[in-house]
Amino acid sequence: MSIINKIIDETSKSNDEVYQHLYSNNILEYKSLLRGFNSKLFSHFKSHYDDLKVKESIQSLFKGDIVNETENQAALHHVYRDLYAPSPNNYVSKDLIESCILNINKCINLKENLLNRGIKNVVTIGIGGSFEGPKLLIETLTSEHKRNFNHIFLTGPDVIEFNETVKPLNQEDTFFIVSSKSFSTDETLQSMALSKEWLETKCKFEDHFIAITSQPDKAQNFGFKENIIQFPNEIGGRYSMWSPISLPAILELGDDFKEFLIGGFEADDLLLNNKEYNDFLIQSGVHTFLQETPNKLSETQENQSKSPEKKDVKKFDEITGIDDLIPIITNHQSALKHRAKNLVLYDGNVNSNLMIIGEAPGQEED
Repeated sequence: MSIINKIIDETSKSNDEVYQHLYSNNILEYKSLLRGFNSKLFSHFKSHYDDLKVKESIQSLFKGDIVNETENQAALHHVYRDLYAPSPNNYVSKDLIESCILNINKCINLKENLLNRGIKNVVTIGIGGSFEGPKLLIETLTSEHKRNFNHIFLTGPDVIEFNETVKPLNQEDTFFIVSSKSFSTDETLQSMALSKEWLETKCKFEDHFIAITSQPDKAQNFGFKENIIQFPNEIGGRYSMWSPISLPAILELGDDFKEFLIGGFEADDLLLNNKEYNDFLIQSGVHTFLQETPNKLSETQENQSKSPEKKDVKKFDEITGIDDLIPIITNHQSALKHRAKNLVLYDGNVNSNLMIIGEAPGQEED
């Protein structure tokens, strides 16, 4: 019997049971009461977790193995969480550790430098993880009325947004952070050019701009010299908030950013070495899964007993027009399709010379 069938079978027997799970340590206390769940179901989910070799994959991450298969490299965001830890969890070189510490210290020291210069506004230029992480830290770890700087985040070269948020500022009081791992993102480079043109009417570029990147050579091509803070190429996306990408937040937190990194290390240490903590993570994950998708198991069981209605579906190389696509989409099966109520293929003249494609539907849409 497959793992999903075991879970479905046990679920049907546990409707009236209540499963209690408790976990606590020196900073966390968790209590869960999950109706329609029992210890046997938990063991099934735990067995599936073990079969997927999740623990082994986590260990590979910390060992520096290639886990980012798209870019064929390691993912080293955890290195920063180890910088100030008593017993690091990673296996990276001493030179890399020293380089990371050096650049975090540059970020911390920049805070006093900007305050002494009378800088009041910090404009961060970046997209995705380059602004989401630091913005999150600023909003959650600092109080708005106690912040050292007025923070503005530019995510694209929108002239209207720039005119409304940046142009009213005083150039002498404003400092720009250009956050880009590759330093080749069009939106970021265009926003930087717009900001540079505005700033240089009164100030020097090198005094009011700093680049945060894993590609310092590319940053130099745009006029950055000493005003570059580097991080490893193996760090990116939302996980880069542990790195100098969080400079906007570091300008507020100062040395307290080290405490944030140490907190990350403590969570890593529990993840790698504490069985009870791992069981808590699995249990809370299962709890969340069942709360957010309460009918998921019954839907799965229902779908297994149904055979989808087959229509005349042509092969890809046999498609000659829009009408041939309708049965293909109608017979398409996915988690989203199970809840969909409407088939939306196109609207308008199929012989038009121009086709406009909108964004794809979201998770809760058809």
